Amino acid sequence: MAKGMRRAELRDRLSDNLLLRPVLFVSAGILVAWLALTLDDVAPGLLPTGLQFGAESARLLYVTLAGALLTVAGLTFWVRSASVSLAASQYSARVVSGFLEDFYQQSMMSIMLGLFAYVVTVYRALPVGRETSPHFAVLLGIVLAAGSIVVVMGAIRNAVRSMYPGQLARSITDVTLARIRTFSRRQPAHGARTRSIREQEIPSSGGVYVRASHSGFVQSIDEAAILAALPSDATLLLRVRVGLFVIEGRPLLRIWSDEPVDVSALAQAVRMGRTRVLALDAEYGLQQLVDIAVGSLSNHGDVASAFEVLQHIEMVLRELARRDLGEPVTETDDGIRILRERAYTYDDYVKLAFDRFRRAAAPYPSALAPMMSTAAQLAQDLRRDGRHGRAAVLRDQITLVLATAEHHPEIVGGDLERLRERARRLLAELEDLPETTGPLPAAPPRAVEVPDDTP
Repeated sequence: MAKGMRRAELRDRLSDNLLLRPVLFVSAGILVAWLALTLDDVAPGLLPTGLQFGAESARLLYVTLAGALLTVAGLTFWVRSASVSLAASQYSARVVSGFLEDFYQQSMMSIMLGLFAYVVTVYRALPVGRETSPHFAVLLGIVLAAGSIVVVMGAIRNAVRSMYPGQLARSITDVTLARIRTFSRRQPAHGARTRSIREQEIPSSGGVYVRASHSGFVQSIDEAAILAALPSDATLLLRVRVGLFVIEGRPLLRIWSDEPVDVSALAQAVRMGRTRVLALDAEYGLQQLVDIAVGSLSNHGDVASAFEVLQHIEMVLRELARRDLGEPVTETDDGIRILRERAYTYDDYVKLAFDRFRRAAAPYPSALAPMMSTAAQLAQDLRRDGRHGRAAVLRDQITLVLATAEHHPEIVGGDLERLRERARRLLAELEDLPETTGPLPAAPPRAVEVPDDTP
């Protein structure tokens, strides 16, 4: 688990480094140019006469190519800037940050810089005042420059597709689901047990604090390293969770122990960074999905796009329902206790997904109705799995959606009555569902419910 977290952090830092990929492609361009020039020296008659260029014509052609490549690179950058500007007017900063870190777009810009480095390197090797030139290197540069047109077309296509809410939601959901499947199940150490926290369990005084050495987001918490650093019969209060922003000097951990504690090892177990890491933070992914849905409704009243994003939110909540998110307290045979003061429960994830979405969807009956169906479907899945406590919060969401509709002045008459009827039917189905019918099945294919003007 710790290794997986470190790999995800490394990938995020590499993708966040704007200089790494351009430097690699520029180096590759120079290397390819050197290899092509070397091949011309070794085999000067490699190409037929019809594909050979004179030295002066090659120099003139390469001056033109260098200018064209810079123009194409500028056009590619402008296309991305325009898409970011459009996205900023619709989505939150959390979502827009993904546009700036887009792997495809960064790669396209880096390819253009690599081609420019190749052209400049070959141009410097072209002889002056001679009829002969490195024919293979010159021809390869022309072919690569012509390929830059494909790069521009790909950049434009990617920029347009990236604006589509469904495409955004799909990419965020894929990363979020991978995070949940990899990290959400807490595997306690050998002999450890988990349980709910009891009242008055957190000591009110004493203890040693481990404070944040700098401000930033909590990116990962290595609980295996925490257990290894604690002496027997120690109690540790974990005051943060992944995704929280912590100000320098604020407490991360609090330890009660009769024996000396390695505070530095405990501090290193909580990794902090300047940004939130989607690959390590399911809460962050769910927040971004809600941002996209709310943005679709708030700016354009685009119920169809919001409904599509709702399907991705359902996928995330369903995957969370399948997982053991861990209890707030871990106890070991050595008497060590870890108390998680701010542990995120399934109820918290459901409220994060529905509350803001529900308020934004208040004027749209065709958006509120699918929210009821989604909550009911998830509740049925949980009831079948025997997780009755988790199903209760989803049942409450159906009631809250109906209350939102009843208190909104724009939803009246037949629209309101149809929402009431749907809520009554869904709640009745939940009441009639057997408490336990076996393990949660794989998600069956579902017919897509296309929203219209009425629920």
